[in-house]
Amino acid sequence: MAISAKRYTPTGIAAVSSSLINSSLSAAERRAGARAILRSGQQDTDHFETGTSGGLHPAYVGLHGRGDNAPEERREIKNVLKDSLGDVFDAITTLDRLDGGLSLLIRCPGHQGPTSLNIANAHNTTLDVYASPRELVEGGQALSKSIALIIQSFGTNIALPFLGRFVQRCKAENVNVPLAPRPGKQLKIDGPSHLPDAESDGGIHLRCRCHSGSAVALAQEMSLVQQISKRIQDEDTVRPPPRSEPPEPPSDKKGNKRVPRKSAADGFEGAIISIGVRTDGVLDRFGLADAVIPRLRVITQTVRSSRWEHTLRNGDLALSYEQAANLSRAMERDLGVTSEASGAQMISCSLITQVALAAIVVLVVAVFIFPGSYLRLAFNIFFYDPQRPQCGTKNLYLKEQG
Repeated sequence: MAISAKRYTPTGIAAVSSSLINSSLSAAERRAGARAILRSGQQDTDHFETGTSGGLHPAYVGLHGRGDNAPEERREIKNVLKDSLGDVFDAITTLDRLDGGLSLLIRCPGHQGPTSLNIANAHNTTLDVYASPRELVEGGQALSKSIALIIQSFGTNIALPFLGRFVQRCKAENVNVPLAPRPGKQLKIDGPSHLPDAESDGGIHLRCRCHSGSAVALAQEMSLVQQISKRIQDEDTVRPPPRSEPPEPPSDKKGNKRVPRKSAADGFEGAIISIGVRTDGVLDRFGLADAVIPRLRVITQTVRSSRWEHTLRNGDLALSYEQAANLSRAMERDLGVTSEASGAQMISCSLITQVALAAIVVLVVAVFIFPGSYLRLAFNIFFYDPQRPQCGTKNLYLKEQG
């Protein structure tokens, strides 16, 4: 039987390999030669030949059968497919080296596709990719981005519809649909390279897995991430280097240096929140800085309200009497509290009022009871003025008695 009549199957490859008897060739080299002989001239054969209408090419059925092969046969078929893909990569790499060209190969093996062929399921599509390694390195991030977008477009617009047609061909041929291959590495949104690493060190075989959505959406996402990265780099570039010495603390409106924060109990809890409109009014009136507010909060939490004024005057704020008095009263009103001092003042005022009322009652009674000089004596008693001469009140009283 002529070599051209043998099939591209594990048995056919072994038969051709055995005919290439040469002690200088290894078994792998003889098998590679056999595969090259068997695939020679395939580009000129009928590409539309099928065993069944709407089915698969006879070469597929010749290798896979009905898809119900024994485990050992499935391993041999898998090795043939792997070696054949390696042959393609070897051939295209050799061609790039021979003519100095640039090649990009993207292929999708026939297998069971996702249940829905919508582009939202494109992330389940894995593609075998070859790109000239030297060009990828010298082309940098821009070239890797362009190729990644081509791969994404191929996966969503070409591979997904193809998988749907492949499944229909398997059904027409009445063969089992192969399972999806092992997932590849997903295309990278951020650089410096948008392509995954090769399957092996120094290799040229890239197994790329697409993203969900269209290539346009992926391009927009890549551009957005790139803009954000560039902005961060620009900020790091213009950011001044750290000072070797700590900066001086800022000053308030009076020129006093603000003391740096010493502990979590100094009243600073993030934003400076006003105590109330009355307190803000007093601060603005006396030109006190907003930095005083956290200190006021500490005072309200650690000092009883009756001593707020004293603390404001004699504490670290050292306010004047007028400032402390107005500020403490404003704080009491804003916080809705009544200090002990205010309560004492209210009690004192109440007692004075009661005494004054009693004195008026006594005076009115004296008008009706005491005649003449006794009325004048009563006025001297209740309206005593130390600056006015008393005209001998005691002698007058004795004279009247006499």
